[in-house]
Amino acid sequence: GFVIDIITALAAELDFTFDLYLVPDGTYGSLNANKSWGGLIGEVMRKHADVAVAPVTISSAREQVVDFTNPFMDLGAGLLIRKPEPKGTSLFAFLLPFNSRVWFSILGALIGTAILLYITSRI
Repeated sequence: GFVIDIITALAAELDFTFDLYLVPDGTYGSLNANKSWGGLIGEVMRKHADVAVAPVTISSAREQVVDFTNPFMDLGAGLLIRKPEPKGTSLFAFLLPFNSRVWFSILGALIGTAILLYITSRI
C-alpha cells in the first residue's frame, strides 16, 4: 500500500534496510489495565521496533509516549518513533549547528577581513 511505498522510498533515500512484521496482538496500540502499551505503540515502546508504519490514529495518550509525523493522508496515517531521551544542555550547544570546516571558514574570513581593514587604514 501507500505507507509501504513511503517507507521503501525512505529506505532508498536514507540507505537503510527494514523488516516488516505484524504485531502479535494485531492492534494499533492502547494502554492496558497494567499501564503498559499493546500493539504497535507497545512494540515501539519496548524497543522491539524502531518505527511503526500503519494508519495509526493520533491521540493525546499516544502522543505522550511516541512521536508522530505530520499526517500524510486524510486517514491520519503516519510514522511514529520512540520519544528521544531528554538531553542536558551544554554550555557550548551554540557551536553544534556548524561543523569544524564551517567554523574554520568563519575564523578565516574574520582574520582576512581584519587584515584587509588594517591594510586599508594604513593607505
